[in-house]
Amino acid sequence: MATFEIPTRNDIYNYTFQTDLETVTYTFKIRYNRRLDRQVMDIQDTVNNIPLIGGDDLLKQFHHLDGIPPGELKIVDLDQLNRDPNELTFSDRIILAYRETV
Repeated sequence: MATFEIPTRNDIYNYTFQTDLETVTYTFKIRYNRRLDRQVMDIQDTVNNIPLIGGDDLLKQFHHLDGIPPGELKIVDLDQLNRDPNELTFSDRIILAYRETV
């Protein structure tokens, strides 16, 4: 099972990008949610407002839905300080990592 970083940005607050995960192209949208006071992620048109917080697999509760990557998606603090990403640290010291199922 390979694990790799999904490229994110810290120069803009709201952006959309596509990436291939296990032979399927997925569309992600990352933006700052003022109400939650944190960055959130949408995947395809399937799931919206997933809070980007460290810890468990961000996709765990959504694997039963079509359009969700089958692997694990986690926030990883490269400094091992267990921080959640913000507009300055995301893609610099805090990354989005995907671990394939096979």
